[in-house]
Amino acid sequence: MLSQSDRFGRCVVVAGLIFLCSIGSVTVTLGAASAQPASTHGNTHSIPTTDDSDVIHAETSLAKSTTNNTTLYTNDQDVVIIRTRDGTRISGTTEMAPNTTLTAEITGQTGVNRAISKSLTTTVQSDGSFVFVGDFSDQPAGSTVEVVVRRNSEAVSPTYEAKLAGAGLTEMTFNDQSVAAGENVTIESVIMTDGGFVALHQESAEGPIVGHSDFLPSGSFDEVQISINASLTGSTPLVATAHFDTNYNEQFEYNRSSETSPDYLYLNENRNGPYTAEATVAFPDPTPTATPTATPTATPAPTPTATLTPTTTMTVSAATTSSPTSDGTTDTQTSRAETSAQKSESTTGSGPGFGIVSVFVAVGVSLALLRRRS
Repeated sequence: MLSQSDRFGRCVVVAGLIFLCSIGSVTVTLGAASAQPASTHGNTHSIPTTDDSDVIHAETSLAKSTTNNTTLYTNDQDVVIIRTRDGTRISGTTEMAPNTTLTAEITGQTGVNRAISKSLTTTVQSDGSFVFVGDFSDQPAGSTVEVVVRRNSEAVSPTYEAKLAGAGLTEMTFNDQSVAAGENVTIESVIMTDGGFVALHQESAEGPIVGHSDFLPSGSFDEVQISINASLTGSTPLVATAHFDTNYNEQFEYNRSSETSPDYLYLNENRNGPYTAEATVAFPDPTPTATPTATPTATPAPTPTATLTPTTTMTVSAATTSSPTSDGTTDTQTSRAETSAQKSESTTGSGPGFGIVSVFVAVGVSLALLRRRS
């Protein structure tokens, strides 16, 4: 049998175990509570939460935004840049159907007792891209705001951090020059606060683009080479313009005929037009191509065809004379002319005819006359 002291010790051990188990259950409960969803969703986009219903709502909105992959273009810090100028573009991509109407909401504090609340509307293009265009020239640069894309009133993108940046500054030195066939045109110096591209236009800033530079990061550059992709000859005025890389893909995609084109222009100091630099470039004249002379083809002379000349046959009427004879009859005589004509009668050509017969007839007549006279 256990002594009273042993019984007391065992009771203490059991009580201790019960106490430890109760602490363990509390610890497990606290661990489960700490596993609740955090207030940060996505990459670095924070969605504040206040209770469980807000957490569920935030997760649902984020799930919807990822199903159609609606995203905005950002810089390498995952921040949307909004230029404080007219014609600013905010662009992105989505998997929603073309012609879907989207709205960008830009909200936030832009200064002491100053806020921005702007909505921009656009439609999805056939390739899934979309571009919002707005005027932010009345906003101060340097503030951080938020932007979200909605379809109707439903958020279809994460809430992005956006920075109101300056309009961007650029400066270029472009001198007159001569280039040989196949050579590049050179921009002596380029400064761009936000990087981008330099494009060359023929004749004016509204003229066709005949070449552009590779992507240039922000900074200063010398001897920027631009290849010409058009057939230019003689002295040609060229105008250089600077462009942002608005979708951060380092590919020049500016299209002057589109109001929603990416890679729009840097503005001049007065912000009333694009920044330009002009120069005249002498291109080589085209080498004339010799035109081969056609060799004339001899025309054979026609072979003359012999034409037979017809022989005219003359018919001479024989003259007759009548003379009385000794017996009182009349003797009709044929003149020598008749005989001569009969001798010369023939057919045309050289073939056989009646010439010999005529001779014998004439001889016979002559003999008959001689006999009568005798």
